[in-house]
Parts: sequence; structure tokens; C-alpha cells
Amino acid sequence: MKIINKETGAILEASDEIARGYLKNPSFVQLKEELPVKKRARKEELQMVLSVEEYKGMSRLENFPSDDAIKKVIKEAEEDVNIMTYGRIYARGFDTLSAFQQEKVKLAVARQADFRSQYSDLLSNPLSSYSINGVSMSWDKSVLTKSNGVDTSRDVTGVLNQTGLTYQGVY
Repeated sequence: MKIINKETGAILEASDEIARGYLKNPSFVQLKEELPVKKRARKEELQMVLSVEEYKGMSRLENFPSDDAIKKVIKEAEEDVNIMTYGRIYARGFDTLSAFQQEKVKLAVARQADFRSQYSDLLSNPLSSYSINGVSMSWDKSVLTKSNGVDTSRDVTGVLNQTGLTYQGVY
């Protein structure tokens, strides 16, 4: 007999005797029909989470490059955010997230795109400081943080932490 936990969506297949024990708990119900298996889109078929227009509305930047350049930086930011969430967004699909999570993910993608636009030179530079003729310059890396190997800002990680998708335990 197959039973489903209404709270978690977990499906259990057990002997009738064991299933009847579970059914005493109101969180479980008997599964009457087979649930259709939702096919996940392959990574190449994934739609962008954030449109160019949405990005321009959420961005803190004042000057924008061409739409093609924006699409490229959004795509890179989306991949960063997916990595920071341990692949959960691509694995489950953006549409399966709650409305709150979707809004926070969009905001995180916009902030990560801004971050990449502003700090791409700093992130790709192996130097942390330099000095010429007694004048020195160093980069303040306190604004930087790493999340699952991705360079980002504390702002982006703060927004993503609100979604619960960055939780490192079993999700």
C-alpha cells in the first residue's frame, strides 16, 4: 500500500499492516492513484529567472550596458545563485518555489549581477594591493564573502538565507 505524508509530500510504500499504523496519524493518507512524474527541464532549456526589465527595476546601478550584456551577467548571476543554494533551484525548478522564495531569489540574482558588474575586475585580479612611487592602493575585501565557493557580497547571502535554500543540512 502506498501512503503520502500531507505535510512533506513524502510517499511511502509499506505492507498493509505497517501502512495502517501510519494512517492512524492524520498527517498520512492513502495514495489512491499514481502521481504523474514531472519531468525536469534540462539545464539548457531552463528559462531565465529574471528578465532584463525586472533586473533594471531591481538593480542599484544607474547606467546599464546593452541588453545582450545584461542577459549575460544575469545568466552568470543565476548560475552563481544556484550554486549558492546547492543546486536546489535548477533541481526543483524555479516554479516550484513559494512566491516569497521566488521574489527573494530574483532579488538575489539582481544583487549578484550588480556585484559581478561592479567587482569583476577585482575578483579576477590576483593582487590584493600595489604600490607605485610611494602611493599604495589596496582593495577592501571585507565586503566580499564566499558562499559554496562563489564570490559574493554579504547582501546576496543575506537575501538568500531568508529563502531557506542555503541550508546545508537535509532539505
